[in-house]
Amino acid sequence: MIEEKNMIQGEEAPRVQQELRSKCAEYTALDHVYRSEVLIPGYGSVAFVLLGLALLVPDITYLGALAPLAKVAGVVMVLGGLYTIQRTFVAHAYPRVIRLDEKGIEFESFGSSVRFETDRLTRCAVREGARGRSFLRIEQEGGPTRRLFLNCMGMEGADGERAMAVQDYLFVQEARLDPKSIRVRARKLNERKEEGRRS
Repeated sequence: MIEEKNMIQGEEAPRVQQELRSKCAEYTALDHVYRSEVLIPGYGSVAFVLLGLALLVPDITYLGALAPLAKVAGVVMVLGGLYTIQRTFVAHAYPRVIRLDEKGIEFESFGSSVRFETDRLTRCAVREGARGRSFLRIEQEGGPTRRLFLNCMGMEGADGERAMAVQDYLFVQEARLDPKSIRVRARKLNERKEEGRRS
């Protein structure tokens, strides 16, 4: 199993490096996209927590039969708000800037950045959604682990191109590290279908 995996990595290494050399770039989230998808929910969650606490701390027995429901709503608002705050401002799960080069990839959010070297990656699992959105779990040997929410169609480089090169890079790394995963097999099948339609 290990020999097979190393063989696959060796076969793909030249192609991977060639692709990365042609895709060295920095991508930044579009202002309106980042504002609507990250900033407003993030800061709005602070208000959500405060409103939830307002329902929990004071005496709200004047609400009568609705008081228990208000308490439950307060708990839900506080927990939901804290989760969003943690994900946005603590875990930095929504990168505003992504830097991609031939040696690795770097994610930056609210002034905090983390870098993953290509040759040290131990996991790269991409669950893609619609229109360039994806959920990423990425790890490297002796380094950090991150869970990130990416919107490659909502980011652009210096020439105005969308950040789909980032998604391509992540797909290549996932195929290199876990070639037998269901997602990798499904992508290869879709690629073959597309090639068949073109021919």
